[in-house]
Amino acid sequence: MAGKNKEYADKYAEYAMEQMRRYGIPASVTLAQGILESSNGQSELARKENNHFGIKATQSWIAEGGRYSLYSDDKPNESAPIRMCVKYLFSKRLG
Repeated sequence: MAGKNKEYADKYAEYAMEQMRRYGIPASVTLAQGILESSNGQSELARKENNHFGIKATQSWIAEGGRYSLYSDDKPNESAPIRMCVKYLFSKRLG
């Protein structure tokens, strides 16, 4: 595993294993998806909103008072900003 990928996996392995025991999703899949979606935790969304998976806020999330952020990685004139949720599977455990 390359440098930054390994650092990410080492940092979040315990959380991924905890979620694997809870939900049955293999930790390796969770870590690989987090690495891909968040550029090893370095994406703006991961750094600013602790959202490593690009999970979008739903209308029910917003209606129930859930926090969200406006974020888009689209180029200008490509599409409207997307409402993104600031929580994801591990957000309560991660600082």
